[in-house]
Amino acid sequence: MRHAVLLPALLAAMSGLLALPCRAGGAIGQSNVSQAEAIRSATVGMLPGEVITSSNCTENMVDGITLYSCEVQWGAPPAP
Repeated sequence: MRHAVLLPALLAAMSGLLALPCRAGGAIGQSNVSQAEAIRSATVGMLPGEVITSSNCTENMVDGITLYSCEVQWGAPPAP
């Protein structure tokens, strides 16, 4: 009987976790392959549903190798 009481509470708690709100965030990624790879590297911490709101990339030569650095900001998608 105890499980019958705990199961609804557990399901309610889990449903709240599955509907996490989007949060603002940002990161810097680097790559010696491409800007796209640097952006991908920066966005590994994004939650599902979040969208990139801005990005700024720079190219620098380091020991003859092009290094791409991208600062990416993300957050909730715009309201329809």
